Order: sequence, then C-alpha cells, then structure tokens
Amino acid sequence: MVTVLIRGDEKMNRRLIEEELSAYTVDPLAFLTEKARQTDVIRLHQKSGKSMYFLLHPDDIKEVLVTQHHLFVKGRGARLVKIMLLGDGIITTDGDQHRKARTMMNPHFRASDIASYVKIMVRETNAMLDHWSNGGMININHEMARLVLRITNRSLFGYEIEQDIEPFINGIWKISELMRHQNTPSLSVKNPRNIIRELDKIVYGMMEKYRSNPKQSRHTLLATLMESDMSNEAIRDQIMSMTAASFETTASALTWTLYLLCQHPECIENIVQEAKTYECGDRSPDIHTLNGLVYTSAVIKESLRLYPPSWALTREATEDVNIHGVMYPQASDIYIPQYILHRDERYFEKPNQFLPERFLPGSPAPSPYVYFPFGLGPRSCIGMNFAIMEISTVLSLLLSRFTLHIPEDQPPLTPQIGFSMTPSNLYVQAKRQHPIFV
Repeated sequence: MVTVLIRGDEKMNRRLIEEELSAYTVDPLAFLTEKARQTDVIRLHQKSGKSMYFLLHPDDIKEVLVTQHHLFVKGRGARLVKIMLLGDGIITTDGDQHRKARTMMNPHFRASDIASYVKIMVRETNAMLDHWSNGGMININHEMARLVLRITNRSLFGYEIEQDIEPFINGIWKISELMRHQNTPSLSVKNPRNIIRELDKIVYGMMEKYRSNPKQSRHTLLATLMESDMSNEAIRDQIMSMTAASFETTASALTWTLYLLCQHPECIENIVQEAKTYECGDRSPDIHTLNGLVYTSAVIKESLRLYPPSWALTREATEDVNIHGVMYPQASDIYIPQYILHRDERYFEKPNQFLPERFLPGSPAPSPYVYFPFGLGPRSCIGMNFAIMEISTVLSLLLSRFTLHIPEDQPPLTPQIGFSMTPSNLYVQAKRQHPIFV
C-alpha cells in the first residue's frame, strides 16, 4: 500500500491510497469499508495499466456527478450490463441519446401518473396477500420479485404478463448471477445468448400484443415507445431497461427492508399504527393517504441507506480531469460507492445500526453527496418516486395484514453484487392478523 498526501489548498487536501487489485477482488465491500477510514481516494492498479478510482469525499463526488458531470460517461458497470442484457437503454446510454430517452419517458413519472399507478400497486399487493396461507413459509425474494414485475408491467406497459413472470424472473436472476462472476475489472464477458433469447421473446411478444390491440395500452410508456420513430431493437432496449432495473432493484429494496423490520418489531408496530391512523392498511389507500406515512418513509430511507440496491455508481472520464489535486486520466474508471458512504461514521452516527428516526422530520438531513440511494445529478433514477411509493404501499398493506417471523435456522442475509446489490434468500413465516388492525 502506498499513501500519498496531495498538497494544495488546506481545505482541499486529498489522501490517496494506492493498492494492488488483488486486495479488492477478494471481498470488495470489506476492502472498501476498511480503506474508507484511511483515505479520500483509492486507486487500484489493473494489469491493463488502466486504474480504478474509488471516491470517498463528498466534494469530489459533487464534482463528478453534478458540477463536471459532462466530463464523465457511464462507467464499467453500465458497460457490463449493456453487454449482458440491456443494450442501448436509458440506463446505459449517454449524451443526446440518453437525454432524448429521458425526455420521452419523463411524462410517465409525473405525480399525476404515479397517483394512477398506486391503484395498480394496491390491487396487485392485495392479490398477492390474498394468496398467502396463514402460518405458511414465504420466500420473500421471490414474492417481491413477482409482485414488482406485475406492478411495473401493468403500470408502465398496460399488460398482464402472468404466464411470462417465472421465465422473466429466472432469466434476470441467471444474468445477475453471471454478472457476479464477471464483476471484476476484466471485461471479458461471455454473452448469455440463450437466456437473452428467451427474455427477448417476452419483450417482443409484448410489442406484438400492442400492435394487435393498441387501445389496451393507451397512454402508457409502452404506447409512447411504440408510437415513436425508434427501431424495434431500440424499443426492446428501453423496455428491457425499465423492466429489469425496476423489478430487481425495488424487489431487493423490499426484501432488505422486511429483513430489517423483522429484527426490529417495534418499528413494525409503528408502521402498522401509522397505517391505521391514515387508513392505509385497508384494501384501497390512495396516494394522498400514503404520502402521510412519515414514519414509513423514514424506515424506507434508512433501509436504502444500509442496503442501497445500487451499491456503487460508475463513471469513465472522457478526458484528463483534475479534481481537488488528484488527476484522473482519460478513460479512468471512477467508482462512487454509496454502500460505503452510507455507512461512514463521519456522516452517520452509529452507521451500522438500523435507526429510522434519523430520517424523521426535525432530524438533520444528510448531505446529498453522502446519501444518494437513487443516484445524483442529471443521471439520477427516473423511477425514484415510483419506487418509493411502491415500497410504501407494499409495507403498509403487508404489515397490516400479516406478522412476519424469521425462523431460527434462517442464515443472515448477505449482499450479492450483480445487476444490483441483491440479498441472499429470505424465508419468513407469515401469520395473518385478525382483525387487520390490532
């Protein structure tokens, strides 16, 4: 290890640690957590001669994501997922191509649209809960994945895809597993063509259904895409991006949140009482009542702090860039690890503890450059408000109707870095509450 103190303005000093790549690849999260206590910037040397930089200072993060964002494009993570699955969708593209796609999609994520999506969220969540048996064992990962996929496709594309749910989920999870094994700086990716082929059948089938009955998906994002001048391949990439990204990240966030709540029953009680106060635990809450769930919102924010579905943002420098005394050569891979920043004791008291009260009104808000589970700047997640409302809906309905218990033989959940930071499998026993509110 080499430590270099970059001299300059006293307020802008940066401590740079240089390490060999092998120390990182064994356990990336543990390695970065340890080094974050010692440095502002980590540089890892690759065999190719290209370096990876991990930024851990909020002022540097602001420069990359906001002030000088135009000097950076999406990085290695986006390149990998582009090759593996998404193609040229909104998540992986840059410049005019990204701006055009975002402008086209933005109208479908307005408050008025999300209000209409809430009705779908409520209906699909209740349908899932109606099928849960009293005292049965539930695979939370799988149930949340199925639920989120139904909500996403019904809200944004106007179609039920019940017969395609299992093949789609299995395909995405297989690719995510492949990405975990490919999650090294060497970008020698074997394209999982057989899996992609099956997923493409589902997406292109959706497009054909639209052509045969466009009225069914009137005013949806699918209609906007299908009526544009985009090619079939380009439409496919946008549909795949919105479906795969929203489904896995939101399902992961729900699983992590329920896992944390099962370990803190007092927090569940607060959520249930709040749902009762705002009448959100009945079968038909709307966006206005859901917006009143202040404590539930704090729980979601705290869960996203501890387990952000995107563990790190990646960027690539398009030219040599000097940020506060550190020179980042053109084509450098820049990593901004939310998971590490969200658990930094410099910014969060008792950073590894689940404390929703830190996000309640009256508590000091964390800097947007140390807490950003949905990204930051022009590339922030377009579906942020959709996802938060979805999680809030599911939590208020689920916890009002069922009590969850983690069996003693359930191993602790561990983060797995693939398409997103997903949890290992979580099984719980679900017992129905009679009456709903107790």
